[in-house]
Parts: sequence; C-alpha cells; structure tokens
Amino acid sequence: MKEVKYHSRKFLNKKKGVAAIECDADFSDYSCYASATISDCNRQVSLDFTSYDAKEFDVKLRKLGLVINELFELEQFLIKHKYDWAEALKKKELERLASGKKKRVQLIPLDTIAG
Repeated sequence: MKEVKYHSRKFLNKKKGVAAIECDADFSDYSCYASATISDCNRQVSLDFTSYDAKEFDVKLRKLGLVINELFELEQFLIKHKYDWAEALKKKELERLASGKKKRVQLIPLDTIAG
C-alpha cells in the first residue's frame, strides 16, 4: 500500500493564545497511526487511535465516533441553555447593583448570543 498521510492543526482562540487541536493519521503496510491532540491553557490531551489490524481499527474508529458524538451533544446542550443562563446572569447582576454592591460580573448583551 502506498503510504497515505493526514495532518491538520486548527487554532481554537481567535486573537491570542496557542489553544489548538491537531490531528494526524498515517496508513502504512503494517499499521494505521492516528491521533488527536487538544491543547489549551498549558494543558494537553492526546487521544491515540493507532491500530495494527482490522479488528483493532474498527474498535478505534468506534471510540473516535463516540468522542465526536459526545462533543456534539455537549455543544447542543450548551446552545440549548445559553439564553436562560445569560438571562439569569443579567438578573443577578441587576439585583446586585440595586442592592448597592459593586459590579462583579460582566453583563452579556443578549443580542450577542446566537441561538
């Protein structure tokens, strides 16, 4: 088999910082090396999906699918509840200001929250 490689690096922050996700895959005659590394705030998580036979490959592919599905479900949960959370934050801040306490939280304008 001709060696086939894949590499991708995407930066997670728009303006500053080095948070990133980096994915690599490499098929050769004897193995499939595959990994994903996510880094943020001086922490790094590496997921290894390397396999040496077809059965192991299917197991690793299932694991990768599960990771992707769980991250998608997390995203959907956050999207579903972000408006209510922003409303609660706004209400708490207005109560705090009405009581004469110093502002402690930054208000999030609701029109900036896509939903």
